[in-house]
Amino acid sequence: MINRVIFKAQTENLLSNEVIEKYPVALELALLTAKKLEQQLDLKIPEIESNYLTIYYQMEIEEQHNQQVNKKAAIVGPVSRSIKKFIMHQLNDLFQDTIEIVTFMNTLELQQTQEHYLIVFSNQPIQLDDSSIPIVRLNSAFRTDELLSKVQTAQVEEAINQGWCHFRITRLNANLGYLKGTETLIKQEIARGQLNPEFLTDWYKREKQTNNIFENKIAIPHMIDNSGAKRILLTVGIFDKIVEYKQRQVQLIFLIGIPSQLDPQINRALSQVYDLIFTISRHQNIYSNLLNYNDQQSLTQITEGI
Repeated sequence: MINRVIFKAQTENLLSNEVIEKYPVALELALLTAKKLEQQLDLKIPEIESNYLTIYYQMEIEEQHNQQVNKKAAIVGPVSRSIKKFIMHQLNDLFQDTIEIVTFMNTLELQQTQEHYLIVFSNQPIQLDDSSIPIVRLNSAFRTDELLSKVQTAQVEEAINQGWCHFRITRLNANLGYLKGTETLIKQEIARGQLNPEFLTDWYKREKQTNNIFENKIAIPHMIDNSGAKRILLTVGIFDKIVEYKQRQVQLIFLIGIPSQLDPQINRALSQVYDLIFTISRHQNIYSNLLNYNDQQSLTQITEGI
């Protein structure tokens, strides 16, 4: 790429902006790389090259995301071999991974284990110390959409509990509008020491160049966080009424700060955060539950009643 830029070699533009914007994490990393190269080499990196960098980064992100992570699901209570096999098939199909199924005859056996389970299936009432583990009835295995939504939410809840993701909900007055509302969220995190002032400056510049408004009244302003924090920042702004920006409606702002250095665990958690956001955008019940979020409860409340 550097040789092409130095010698002004033409590169065929096969990637549209619409395609590139589907990969926000990779895009941020590509833009950061291009900026560093421009500073060090005193060269202007064309947008076409940044787009190709985005694809390279996305391939690496997906490779890390697909690295083997041992995942287990639990079934509590008597269950036939065919149902157990069906649940295993559903989970493997949903998560493109090999999920081990562990069975327990009763709740006490489950509570005595120290394992963390992706999900627990049971027709019995169960209380676990780990609130990030979703507990669903056995017939939920037949409703893949519900199953996927609950597991995605639980994965982000675990990331929050483990310190891989810093999560906050903030209520916003619709009179602020999208730009002032996002600015309010960023300044709030700067005041609390979660972001540095550079983040706000970079966001101003970025907002002029790209569109961060997505379908179903959701905005996802996201930037590289150079504060040195080894966690994802996820601050959700909820307007009390729908606002309009550039002829599009917004009610939820998902402000994301992406660490400048990503280890495999943070990278995996970041992918899970984006997966959950797009799940929220597709499911009206989850969307509505988030609008009515109770700060005294865990994130998994948003999947109640789906």
